[in-house]
Amino acid sequence: MSIRSNAVENYLFDRIILTFDNLCNMQCPFCYRLFNGEKEGLEQIYKILEECKRNKIVNISIGGGDPLNYLYINSVIEYAYNLGFIIDLDTNCYAFNYNKHFKMLEKIEYVGVPVDGKNAETHDLIRTKIGSFKKVIEVIETINNKVSINTVVTKNNYTELIDIYNLIKQYKNVNQWHIYEMMPLLVRKEYYLKEHVDYLKYKQIIEAIQNEKIKIYHCAYKERTRFHMFVSASGYLYCNNKNNLTEYKFFGSIFDSKNIIKMKNYIGDNENE
Repeated sequence: MSIRSNAVENYLFDRIILTFDNLCNMQCPFCYRLFNGEKEGLEQIYKILEECKRNKIVNISIGGGDPLNYLYINSVIEYAYNLGFIIDLDTNCYAFNYNKHFKMLEKIEYVGVPVDGKNAETHDLIRTKIGSFKKVIEVIETINNKVSINTVVTKNNYTELIDIYNLIKQYKNVNQWHIYEMMPLLVRKEYYLKEHVDYLKYKQIIEAIQNEKIKIYHCAYKERTRFHMFVSASGYLYCNNKNNLTEYKFFGSIFDSKNIIKMKNYIGDNENE
């Protein structure tokens, strides 16, 4: 059985998540992106990627607001690839267009997609977007990339985890499944209080799954302070706050080299405040 904690993977300090915080085509009620409305410029993103390279980042994970909303996303992927990064991309799939995006797919290691229900009824309810489940399945069936499935556990879907597993195991390109405990971040706290499910309620369901092809990760929100370093597309660094799980902790601009060191030390419990 391949159930693991994220702690098994030793990518703590060589991976950073590049976030796009101005635009998304969905309004998922559990989303914890900042959506600060700042406009991101392509040249600025290039400079951020160069700074990540100077700071020995190996893996760039590109996430939402959904990156496929941005007309220049192909250029971002191309630039990151030419700098030598391993590239992952998370998308809700709704803006996916094979003719627009097929070239960049060749440069991406993993494509992360959401599956939050066994069918469209549950998934679209949770994602609050009719047709979103259909687009996810279209992407899984269309691309040749390795696919990582992301599931946020809520009261609407925790009893469907076995069914979700039976769905995703049909696809040969799916080899990771991240099962996320909901986070009580920012304005999503009210939704969290309403929909959060304690891990003990679904632990046995996950442990019953036997499959060596798909690596299964349970991602508890308290652990995620140790594994997620973020840089926004406007250049500010942040991570989850270990002392207050309803907030982020900010470290300033990536263009001040001491800030990324401070963030790494904070995550590694070496910060002296």
